[in-house]
Amino acid sequence: MPLPEKRDHRIALADAVEMTRTHRARNTGEPKAHFFHREAFDALLAQQGVAGIRIYRGNGKDGAHNLVVVAVDGDGEDMTTLLMEVCIPCPPACPPNSALQK
Repeated sequence: MPLPEKRDHRIALADAVEMTRTHRARNTGEPKAHFFHREAFDALLAQQGVAGIRIYRGNGKDGAHNLVVVAVDGDGEDMTTLLMEVCIPCPPACPPNSALQK
């Protein structure tokens, strides 16, 4: 599978606020966000041949919402030798002053 066309992934704060507010309204039982320490992404990106990151939505054995993060190679394939999850959900780990939570 070829990689998707490159694009600028940046977004304006106002658009991000609107997107996160809409998501919370439609998905009241889901976490607001998921936190990963930098080392998780550093380890994924340090693998030879990495062209990007893909994030899968998942549920743990207890039913809790979670994310599975995997590096992607230049052919658009998942590099499954190193996977990351065990993110820290918000709540409870929510930044109290973030515009993305209001």
